[in-house]
Amino acid sequence: MQGEHSDNHVIANGEHILVVDDDILTRNYLSLLLQRWGYQVVVASDLSSARKALHKSKFSLTLIDLMYPDDDASGYDLVDMVRVEQPECAVMIITSDHSAETAVEAIRLHVDDYFLKPVVAEELLHAVRRHIGGCYNLEGKDGEIAIFNLTQRERAVLEMFHKGCTYKETARVLGCGLATVQTHAKNLYRKLGVHSRSEAAHEALRLHLIKS
Repeated sequence: MQGEHSDNHVIANGEHILVVDDDILTRNYLSLLLQRWGYQVVVASDLSSARKALHKSKFSLTLIDLMYPDDDASGYDLVDMVRVEQPECAVMIITSDHSAETAVEAIRLHVDDYFLKPVVAEELLHAVRRHIGGCYNLEGKDGEIAIFNLTQRERAVLEMFHKGCTYKETARVLGCGLATVQTHAKNLYRKLGVHSRSEAAHEALRLHLIKS
C-alpha cells in the first residue's frame, strides 16, 4: 500500500479517499485523477492493505474494485468492512463485471455509486462531489482557481434552486425551517459570488457543482 498526495492546489483539510484495486494501472489512474482534483489519496492493492488503511486513517470516500483473484474475499466483503469500521464513509464500486447480478448485489449493499470500467473521468468527478463534502479546486471566473467549501445541505439547497423552488418550497422539501434555508442561501451567494437563486443555480451548473 502507498499513500499519495497532490502537488497541485492541495486543499487544507482536503477530503481523504481510499482507492482499492488489484490492478496497478487502475490504481495509478484513479489516484492521479483524484490528486489533480485536490483530494488526498491512499491506495491499496488488496483487502489486507485496505483493512490496515481503514484502521490507520479516516476516509470520506472509498473506491472499491470487486474482483481480487489472489484473495479469498471480494470487494463486497470490503464494503461490509467499511460500513463497520467507518460508517460515515461513502462507498463507490468500480468494476469490469457488467453482469446484472453484480449490479443487484451493489444495490442490496446500498453502495453510494457504481461505475463500470473504463471509468470516465468527468463522471467520476461529479460522483465524488455529490457524495462527499469538503473543498474543491474548480475553474472559477476568468480562469482563476476558486476554492468552494460546500456542505451537503448547501448542495441540496442548490439542487432545489436549480429546480426553480422558492425558499419556502425548499424548506418544505428539505424538512427544515425557512430561516435555515435563508442562511444556507446567504452562504451560497457569498461563496459563489452571486446575488440570487437563479444566479446561484447558473453558477453551480457552470462549475459542475450540480447536474443539469
